[in-house]
Amino acid sequence: MDPTHLDSYAACVTESVFGRFTPVSKSKVEWLLNRCPGININAPGGLFGCALQAAAYSGQINSVRLLLDRGTDVKLRNGKYGSALNAAVVAGYWDSVEVLLQAGAEPDCWHLAEPDQEWLGHVREEDGRGAVERYSMFWEKQKDKAAT
Repeated sequence: MDPTHLDSYAACVTESVFGRFTPVSKSKVEWLLNRCPGININAPGGLFGCALQAAAYSGQINSVRLLLDRGTDVKLRNGKYGSALNAAVVAGYWDSVEVLLQAGAEPDCWHLAEPDQEWLGHVREEDGRGAVERYSMFWEKQKDKAAT
């Protein structure tokens, strides 16, 4: 695939341009964004739904910062984990969690009365019990913060 023809695709196409899902370095994301200045970094697509969620899940803090600096929507809700914030929490990348919160990401507990148990069942199957525990701990902490 010729990357000069990616202007109308999401930045998350780096997955298909650079091979099967592997963490994509900031330099590759930066190269793509510079090479395709009209690229829609918020366009939905791929397993994670958007480039920010993919970067957050894979612990690519520099790519997360770069995408935020380029104007990606931190509140976008789509993809496997529902949001980039959830992806970072599930994967346990607390540095990304902090950056996303500082950028205005909204925890699920702001939108839901209770955690989505069906979704958590899928998370447990895919990412293990530890991922569900991290998410539950984060939910309670954020819920307590919102109450004060």
